[in-house]
This record gives sequence, structure tokens and C-alpha cells, in this order.
Amino acid sequence: MIRPVELLSSIAKLRFVKLNYDIDFSEYMGWVEGISSKVSEGVRGLLRMYNVDVYYGQATLKSDTLVELGDGTSLKASNIIIATGTDPSTIPGLEFDGSMVHSNRSILSIRRKPSRILIVGSGYIGVEFAGLLAKLGVEVYMVEVLERVLPAMDEDFSKLLSRRLSRLGVKTYTSTTVKSVDKRESYALVSLSNGLTIEVDYILVAVGRRPNTRNLGLENAKVELDDRGYIRVDDTMRTSNPRIYATGDVAGPPLLAHKAFMQAVTAAESIGGLKSYYNPKAIPSVVFTDP
Repeated sequence: MIRPVELLSSIAKLRFVKLNYDIDFSEYMGWVEGISSKVSEGVRGLLRMYNVDVYYGQATLKSDTLVELGDGTSLKASNIIIATGTDPSTIPGLEFDGSMVHSNRSILSIRRKPSRILIVGSGYIGVEFAGLLAKLGVEVYMVEVLERVLPAMDEDFSKLLSRRLSRLGVKTYTSTTVKSVDKRESYALVSLSNGLTIEVDYILVAVGRRPNTRNLGLENAKVELDDRGYIRVDDTMRTSNPRIYATGDVAGPPLLAHKAFMQAVTAAESIGGLKSYYNPKAIPSVVFTDP
């Protein structure tokens, strides 16, 4: 999603290049969704290649060896791996509606280029979308309840990125919250705690993620959660029930794909009888911004 915009932006910076370009926003977003679909299809292809039986539906643990699907299908296993991931968090008054208030997932389905957008939250998802949309010519507002953008990262990096976003035209308001949202037919009036009222076409809520542990029947298998709702695991990815393992986002931060991959390997090897341990001492991460 970011690469085409970054490439054009880099070329446009060259003094000896006279470049006039316009990105077809609808085509661009369709291309982004297409790439995502290809990745999903690639995973499905791997599962077919390795003869993995796939069932679609809501799964509930009935015991530590029995899973029941929504259609009544029962599946038995000696061991179970829970890898249900996380969902975008929301806040009261800014519930996702798929049309005006979006998560980082549903925002990919829009085809009309917004003139103005409000991003709530300035973590890595918020700042990535802020920089990208600003380069696409969108007027971007971003609010953060804490004192600086990227509050969980290094303060020097936070200051550097704040200056860059400002040069791109992003209007950032820290120590600020959304007081109210008045939805109209094609836009919303948003009142902020700093006294400003802004008119925007879309609102992107990027205030973190919550684990998908609800309605799984974890209590039936005595699988314990930590104080944030993530599944508690040891260094072999085993839960409080020795027959059940958990990997990826549902097993807690950091919420990164390569961490999930390593945890999956650890769980599979542990179930297979190997001595395999997950070591979180050094996990690289990246925020896709400029710089």
C-alpha cells in the first residue's frame, strides 16, 4: 500500500525531474485490496498442498480435546492451538459503522477519496495512515490522548516524526480527545476536547487492538487469561491447560507477524515432542513512515 506512494514521492523530490501525476484513488484502493486477497489465497493454497482440512465457522471449546462449530460439527484432537488474533479496539461514540467510522481494515474498502479525514490515535497504525493519506493529497487531522505521537516508542523518534508529519500538512493534536461526533449524510462534525470542531469525510479509529478470546469457551478447558485479556502462555506456548497452546496476537504483545510465526513453530515442535522454546528477548519491529 505504501510503496507506490513512496516511490512517486521520492521521484517528485528530484530537482531535475518534472513530474505531474495523479493517483486514481478508486483503482489504487482496489489494487490494495487485491494484494491482500492474493496473500490470503496463497495461505489457502499452502493449506491445500499440505492436506489440511479447513472448517469455517465459530468454534467453541467444549473440553480440552473437543471443539464444536456453530453448525454442530464436533472436532476431536489430542492438542489444540488457539490462534484467533486480535480485533481493532473502539471507543464509545466512535463505534465502527463501515461507512463513516472505520478501522484500519474497513478503511481499505473505501473508493471515494476523502477531502478530509480524522485519525484517532497516533500509534504505528495512525501515523502510517496519516503520512500516506497526506501524500495522497488528503487533509489529515490526528488526535492523541497522550502527550506525543507514538507514545510507546523512543521520544526522539517521536519528535522527529512529528516534525515530518507537520511538514506534510498533518494537523496533530496531542493531549486531546473526541468529545462528540455529529454524523451528517456525507460528512461528520467532530468536536474535540481542545475546543475545535472539524468537518471530515471519514474517521479512522486506531486506538489499539483487543484479543479475540470472547465466546471461545476457554472456561470449559480452564484456559487462563492475563489481566489484559490475552491468553497466558509459557515459553513452549502452552496455556494453563497442558493440552492447549496459543500463538500470535491472542497470546499477547508485541502484535507482529514474525513473532506469531516463531510462536507457531515453537508450538508445533513442542506438540511434536521436540524441546522448543520461544525467546522474546530480541524482536525487531518497524514503523512504515517517512522517515
